Amino acid sequence: MVRLECLDYRDFAEKLAQLLHFFTNILHDLCIFHIRIRIFMLLDQTDRKILELLQEDATMSASDIAEQVGLSQSPCWRRINRLEKKGIIQRRVALLDRRALGLNVVVFAHIKLSAHGRKLLPQFENAIREFPEVMDCFTTTGQVDYILKVVTKDIESYERFFRNSLSQLPSVLEVNSTIALSNIKNTTALPLGLMD
Repeated sequence: MVRLECLDYRDFAEKLAQLLHFFTNILHDLCIFHIRIRIFMLLDQTDRKILELLQEDATMSASDIAEQVGLSQSPCWRRINRLEKKGIIQRRVALLDRRALGLNVVVFAHIKLSAHGRKLLPQFENAIREFPEVMDCFTTTGQVDYILKVVTKDIESYERFFRNSLSQLPSVLEVNSTIALSNIKNTTALPLGLMD
């Protein structure tokens, strides 16, 4: 009799686990749907047009933007302010021409960490954040752990950065560097049309 009760309990526990898994998936899907609905409710076509204009020229005044989107200045300013408070507009910056400043070399460094070095991920990432040469750092799937976009004056500058900084980081097992030859496309504008 005890054996039967244990068997029934195990079946019940298994069925309950399956049911919980099912409801967890539904809850996950509902959360994603809710987030998408909130974004769509938050951003109408006018907001998107404002964002497109600001991505092209962040120095545009609220009155110039308002004129182009068909609003008066105050409601336009309120929309921009709301987009900033929601974190959709993170900041406004000047985009500099790296070649005009003598930063002629772009290198993509593919970083593989040692297996035991995975414990040191926060230390590695904090060190990468401190290198001014590193413009972007992405964690990746596949054969490498990180891809860095590095900007320097010339190949010799990159070699110094590689030898003195990058290769000295703890847990770096391998660095493969790819030098960019030509820049075919360079934009900071997000594809807002994909939100539809």
